[in-house]
Amino acid sequence: MRVHAARAERLAAGDLAGQADCVTARALSALTELLNYAHPFLKNDGRCLFLKGVKADDEMAAARSAGWVFTAKATPSRLPGDGVMLEIHSLSRTPALVATSARKL
Repeated sequence: MRVHAARAERLAAGDLAGQADCVTARALSALTELLNYAHPFLKNDGRCLFLKGVKADDEMAAARSAGWVFTAKATPSRLPGDGVMLEIHSLSRTPALVATSARKL
């Protein structure tokens, strides 16, 4: 295991793209944004581990609404409170929908 202390955006553009077995973060951002950061790093069979709070279900729904497709397992956190550890597998993103104008032919 290696820890890289640098901005994710910078690292994702380098040799680490598609190399990570696991990406983890704590108290960084909402799940949709975390997936944006994590996805470029993950191997095809990689996973994400994110500690999330009481709104984890809402964040997963928002991520799916933003086009993310994944399988998630939520395990109650051992820390005090109602947090969970989200283990995310099979991460992919559906292509963005393209709006077209309606024209008369």
